Amino acid sequence: MYIGSHMKITKIRKQKQLTQTDLAHSCKTSQQQIAKIEGGIVDPRLSTLQSIADALKCELSELFYTRNEFLSEISSAVREKGVDLKKIKLTQLNALCVSERDLPAFHPYWEEIKLVKGVLSFKENNL
Repeated sequence: MYIGSHMKITKIRKQKQLTQTDLAHSCKTSQQQIAKIEGGIVDPRLSTLQSIADALKCELSELFYTRNEFLSEISSAVREKGVDLKKIKLTQLNALCVSERDLPAFHPYWEEIKLVKGVLSFKENNL
């Protein structure tokens, strides 16, 4: 799994009403490279990530989800779509959040989420 598929570049780019081509131009790279980064096909260099953050006018750390942000995005999608969490599987919720909230489908946080009796939460870490 590549780091690009764990980030929120697509979400921020769309919020700023930029196309992949716009972002690529600002970063002095190609649209294809931005697509590969957003899709998790390549691992971008730190310098590339910094260029993307600069182009998006945000801090480098803002390109990555925190656990709370990730869960909040899922909860927002559930509220907006009126999803009954007692009647949905986690895989269906994943597909909804990918299409509706631009959440990455293969983010490791998906493995930490539990859905019990209609309540979303993170599994407890024993680290």
